[in-house]
Amino acid sequence: MRAETLVRELTAIVDLTQSDHHSEPVCNRVVEAVVRSVPGCDGATLWLWRGEPYAIHTATHPDLARLDELQFQLLEGPGIEALAEHRTAWVPDTLHDEERPAFNTVAVRYGVRCCLALGFPIEPGGGLLQLYAARPYRLRRDLEPTLALIALQARAAIRNTWLYREAQAEAEQMRLARESSVVIEEAKGIIMHACGCDADEAFDRLRRISQHGQIKLVTVAQRLVNQVARRRAGVPRGTRADRVTGAPGAGTERGNDVPGAGSDGQAAGFRGRGGPV
Repeated sequence: MRAETLVRELTAIVDLTQSDHHSEPVCNRVVEAVVRSVPGCDGATLWLWRGEPYAIHTATHPDLARLDELQFQLLEGPGIEALAEHRTAWVPDTLHDEERPAFNTVAVRYGVRCCLALGFPIEPGGGLLQLYAARPYRLRRDLEPTLALIALQARAAIRNTWLYREAQAEAEQMRLARESSVVIEEAKGIIMHACGCDADEAFDRLRRISQHGQIKLVTVAQRLVNQVARRRAGVPRGTRADRVTGAPGAGTERGNDVPGAGSDGQAAGFRGRGGPV
């Protein structure tokens, strides 16, 4: 194996994480790099687990993907052994190996004569890298250090994509929470002004409408803010948009209560498929 080829392949994996923050393309690049840089390797597969039932499985050939899956159905094979103990498992010749009869029968049927597997931890979860060859003894046991290096690089690249996606999701949740808070506060202000109540009572009115109509609290607040905005923009009372949202005063005699609510604050007009907050 030429060291510069392996370095180039591993560098390409790192570069990919800078432009694509999804795990699947990174895993595809890993198995492709293994086939290109490891002598005697005709195909490779990679499993990643991150808690049940989350798993990524990629392979350079569909037959190898099926062989991987059969290992877990049979509970027999080098991948099972490597994953269980986070070590390397080697089958030099599937045709003459007597330790894994069920796996070897299927492997020979798929044209696989040599296997080398490496299980490795990745927090949270684990990974399994498997190399396959069409001829016996093509994958040597002394490839273990190279396999460990590839697995280490793959683990770092995958964790980077996971961390990026988690940070992105957290930022989006914070943005939505901030926007929801602004809308709810604005709706509370509208109710306080219309009903002459304090902030706690205004929030309680919103909450009761949300629960009664089985609509998310932020949705109730947004509808109230929208209807007030329409009224200020000159949308006539009684129009379709006015009736759908329940503009201030609609459904009340004096127009001094929460839109669509009776005097006890129970919702009369808001209905939806969403659940309560």
